[in-house]
Amino acid sequence: MSVVKTMPWWYRANAKKALESWVRPLIAPRPYTARYEVGEGSFMNFSSREIVVDPTAWDFMHVAKYLPLTWNGRRVDTEAKLQWRFSRTAARHEAMHVLFSVPPECDGILHYLVNALEDEWMEQLARFFYPAAWGDFVTRARLITKYYPLPNPETLDRGSLMLNRCLYHRW
Repeated sequence: MSVVKTMPWWYRANAKKALESWVRPLIAPRPYTARYEVGEGSFMNFSSREIVVDPTAWDFMHVAKYLPLTWNGRRVDTEAKLQWRFSRTAARHEAMHVLFSVPPECDGILHYLVNALEDEWMEQLARFFYPAAWGDFVTRARLITKYYPLPNPETLDRGSLMLNRCLYHRW
């Protein structure tokens, strides 16, 4: 018996249209492109003027094991639907960076810390600037606080542990 593998949802035309619909109302007329890319996490790049959304970025939390759940009042009962909502949240978050961030003047650990703190600011701004996104941010934060695997303090150096705690604190 052969197993038919289906194409991941993010390769479909309707997913690409959805990605545009999530970011374009926020960033128009800015000339940024938006695309899905698995494996690098979601981010916004000032130089290339692009928003990249990783639809699998949050799979490491294994939230799909606890389906069904409610996301912003809607029932989510498949991993694909969960990834769709995490992707929509990431796209809107990165679009807020297009609107309100400036290229960082630091790198390394300081850049990580600045970004973690700025991320909270982006989402608070969205609460007022684009209220439709707020429910996604709240739901994602709720899921992260419930399922995000906290690192073992004995396995990290003090600096990495503190950076992780700063990031976790925002949720």
